[in-house]
Amino acid sequence: MDVKTQGLIKTNWISELVISSLLFIGIAVTVFYNYLLFHVLAEIFSIIILSGIFLVAWNTKEYSESSFFLILGISSAFIGFFDLLHTLSYKGMGFFFSGSNLATQLWIASRYIQALS
Repeated sequence: MDVKTQGLIKTNWISELVISSLLFIGIAVTVFYNYLLFHVLAEIFSIIILSGIFLVAWNTKEYSESSFFLILGISSAFIGFFDLLHTLSYKGMGFFFSGSNLATQLWIASRYIQALS
């Protein structure tokens, strides 16, 4: 690898770190102004991560000798689905009109699936 390529890699790494830091700081600041927005952004972030885990597990099932990673991936998809339902049913979202009890039950169901997997 030549010096120019090493400089580009170092610059890209630093810029990605700065952008990620600013993004997380921006999300953290929203908690003081609008908790519902902060909650939705945090839940969407976790749903994206869980979807990524599922996609990696699903696409590597042919190469894996053990089905353990596939089971974790499929359970991550279900956890993400329940987290999405939890996000939509959260008080103030206006998607489900059942109060905060349904959102709490969906969150607990999601954590049970996570613990069992």
